[in-house]
Amino acid sequence: VDFAAKPNVEFSGWPITRTQLSPWYGAAHRWLQIESDEYFTDKPAPFGNALLPETAGVTNRYFRFSPPTRFGAEYQQAISESKQIKCLLGANAAGIERNESGAITAVTARSLSGKTPEVRASATVLAMGGIENARFLLNSEQGGRPAIGNHSDWLGRSFMDHSGWSPGVLIAPTGLRYDRFSHEGSPVMPVLSIEDKLLLERDLINCCGRLLPMAFADDIESTYFQNAWFSGSKLLEKVDTYRLQLIFEPSPCRDSRVTLSDDRDAIGLRRTHLHWAFNQADFARLKRSIELFSNYFGVTGLGRLKLTRPVNQQNSAGRIGNGWHHMGTTRMSAKATSGVVDENCRVHDTQNLYVAGSSVFPSVGFSNPTLTIVALACRLAQHLRGVLSAS
Repeated sequence: VDFAAKPNVEFSGWPITRTQLSPWYGAAHRWLQIESDEYFTDKPAPFGNALLPETAGVTNRYFRFSPPTRFGAEYQQAISESKQIKCLLGANAAGIERNESGAITAVTARSLSGKTPEVRASATVLAMGGIENARFLLNSEQGGRPAIGNHSDWLGRSFMDHSGWSPGVLIAPTGLRYDRFSHEGSPVMPVLSIEDKLLLERDLINCCGRLLPMAFADDIESTYFQNAWFSGSKLLEKVDTYRLQLIFEPSPCRDSRVTLSDDRDAIGLRRTHLHWAFNQADFARLKRSIELFSNYFGVTGLGRLKLTRPVNQQNSAGRIGNGWHHMGTTRMSAKATSGVVDENCRVHDTQNLYVAGSSVFPSVGFSNPTLTIVALACRLAQHLRGVLSAS
């Protein structure tokens, strides 16, 4: 559903489907040393007795984790020994040259010691991160010629990060496991989520919820939870208190953007100015999504949610939690007029320049981006192999 265009969300949807990217997730798991690729999509989780039931529009989903894999340490020796790779450390990309036909002819680099190597290649891939990809391309504007990739005025726009919101405290059965734990030797984290069908039918925001155990603070007699008014026919003998922590998906916002400041870094490139903004409709969607979760707890008779931070203008104007997942600044699009790169991650207005990383995400769901970043990189590598073989 993260790849699908949502009827009420402007600029949502990818020009590729989840099915097209599926073959590359296996390779991504291997590169990231994720031991299990079991997400319990077609069978129940064996630890289901520690989870809430899937009903009333709410479902369970699962995160997997790498050790984490530090690529520099893990793959340095293989890179050093490879006859196909020449790796230059400290060669900071400083400029990019193109000819009149729109082909990239060279990338110039600059070290802090003053060396200025130049790389000429049949194809060039920028893989600098969700902010730096856009910053580097924006710095390519010169001589009245627009920055490479800014043909549609989308370059640097639609910056997104996974945002956090803790709406309140949940009283629910004891022993729920909506946090990270080890299962069969591999870490997993269940989360509460909203069914895909509802996300497409209603104007909701995609989000997931963790339940973090906390001290029982409310001065309520334990017998209260055995009252039919609380749990209907499912009288609860033991309950715990949990903080509901949501990760929610921002919708693409053109005003949320990376631009350049007048300050320059050590190699002469203009530094970044980041203006992180939200579409106000996101908060109305978030409020409706929280109401869906709250109703779910009531309908199932398995909990009550006490709102301590409702979604209102005052709270939404305050600090929003962030995930440090920088995404969206060189968005992928089917048409050159609505993005920066095409479905193969090639910059629309060039012949041989590609972008790798989460900056190409046109919309972002709630999941951590690294697995999809690596899957896209593997897919791009295969595409480049075909392009270079043909030429």
